[in-house]
Amino acid sequence: MALSDLGLLRYQERRFADAVGHFTTAATLFGETGDRNHEASTLNNLGGALVATGRLTDAINVGTRELRICRELGDHEGEGIVLKNLGRTLSELGHFNEAADHLTDAAAVFRELGDRDHAAEALLHAVAARARAARGQPD
Repeated sequence: MALSDLGLLRYQERRFADAVGHFTTAATLFGETGDRNHEASTLNNLGGALVATGRLTDAINVGTRELRICRELGDHEGEGIVLKNLGRTLSELGHFNEAADHLTDAAAVFRELGDRDHAAEALLHAVAARARAARGQPD
């Protein structure tokens, strides 16, 4: 837990590369000890730090791993958050159709949870991604 906390501190200090290191080690340790909840939350933090360092493809890989864990745990809120983060990152990479699919899925999860604000936000980003895809921008 201390490594995750240190990663959060480094992230807040905008020392993103250091945060990536701490989150990576913490996620590995949580995975090795079977603490799936902390592993998932640490992967979420790691994904944010990777995005902050411009390592978008690595963030997608981490997010995909986190999504699998959230689904295994039945953590629907976490699933919605990961889907939204994946969609936003995929959009940054220019994969607009795939981004829109993830964002639409996130909106459905948030709707099921009764979280209308996050559902609306995810749908707004999904529509923007579909519009960019329709304009022929890279995908």
